[in-house]
Amino acid sequence: MNTILHIPHSSLAVPEEFREGLLITDEEFDFYNMAMCDYGVDRFFGGLEGHRFTAPYSRMFCDVERFRNDEEEVMAKHGQGVIYTHTYDGRLFHSTSEEYRRFCLSYYDEYHRRLDALADEASRRGR
Repeated sequence: MNTILHIPHSSLAVPEEFREGLLITDEEFDFYNMAMCDYGVDRFFGGLEGHRFTAPYSRMFCDVERFRNDEEEVMAKHGQGVIYTHTYDGRLFHSTSEEYRRFCLSYYDEYHRRLDALADEASRRGR
């Protein structure tokens, strides 16, 4: 089967390095994280055949569906580029540094490397 089921926002997990930059309580973060998550959406695809590709982390840590470069990403001006600093209602919830940004982007780059490899493989098999 050459179908890829891309499910990028169904995880609530965040790496420990993420929690170090929180500017709100863990309870407040958990509320926003659940509100921003597509939790359980992977169950909609239970009967479909194909390669499931699911992000292991929350979009609030790293949104893999955003443009990598903030200048290209319209949501970056709202604190919701590839790296979120603001909640959906505009609340500042996370601080960043250049080191943290590099950490997040290394995850983003690896995620896209793996997704691209899967797409290339599926494309080759489809020929």
